[in-house]
Amino acid sequence: MPWIVGIDEAGYGPNLGPFVMSLSAMHVPAEHANSDLWQLLDAAVCRMDDSANGRLIVDDSKAVYVPSDGLARLEQNLLPFVCECDTGMPLRDYWLQRCLTPFDELQSEPWFEDGMNVPLGEPFLVTPSREALAAACAAAGIQLGPLHSVAVFPRQFNNLVAKHDSKAAVPAWALERLLGCLPQPLDDEPIAVYVDKLGGRDYYHELMQSIFPTALVLSRGESAAWSSYRVVHDASICHVTFTPKADARYLPVALASMASKYLREVVMEMFNRFWQRQVPELRRTAGYPTDSKRYYNDIRGARRRLKIANKVLWRVR
Repeated sequence: MPWIVGIDEAGYGPNLGPFVMSLSAMHVPAEHANSDLWQLLDAAVCRMDDSANGRLIVDDSKAVYVPSDGLARLEQNLLPFVCECDTGMPLRDYWLQRCLTPFDELQSEPWFEDGMNVPLGEPFLVTPSREALAAACAAAGIQLGPLHSVAVFPRQFNNLVAKHDSKAAVPAWALERLLGCLPQPLDDEPIAVYVDKLGGRDYYHELMQSIFPTALVLSRGESAAWSSYRVVHDASICHVTFTPKADARYLPVALASMASKYLREVVMEMFNRFWQRQVPELRRTAGYPTDSKRYYNDIRGARRRLKIANKVLWRVR
């Protein structure tokens, strides 16, 4: 039975807020290694453009999450994969269970707010969806594996860019941390990792060799359509494939996309609440370039009063 692993990110383009990258994994029967997992889990899971009929929607986070509609739909479809309690949970617990970034890094941000809980919206029952998902997985012989995230806040984001003189250093750094916690294979079973292409680049051999320094990394092909690598270490074999629109082809990538988006949006909720307390009638921001300069200028006086350095808030690229 191979592991199918998906990795995707959220927040590469904004000037404000964190960059987040996530990994999700599923253990599948060997005969389904190349199957469409949406079809295998059809009783409990569907894509955004399907009729949900009570099923969980797993798709590109840009389709699932619409800012004007709030976080409810993203929460209702993601949290059954990661939460067991119908009453939700403290953000601290969610972070400690699902995020590889130390919680004290979040606490060190000047806008940190203690006591937040997830879901942020109205509480809802997780159990029915979890039970339906468990039943569908059991019927297909699929085991849900780990789901982890890495958050990179502006201060560290800027340091990585300065050190490597490249914005691409940020997702590369996050990817290394996530690939370091791949599920452990049993015997000689393979691991297939699918990653949404990072910034449109086509060549990752040097990056893969730096992430797996003691392994043999062989290129299986590098092009605009896909870039794939065979990583051989002792008896274990891992295939890592970078491909555009991976969240439309591989369910674990779509789930990772949703997890990344959710963690970023939860942090941005905390960010906006803080600055709205400092600046009355301040309009919220998602942190993207179309709006970030307006927001940054609107909080200028409060930033100076609170003596919060620019590098802590504004991402240089």
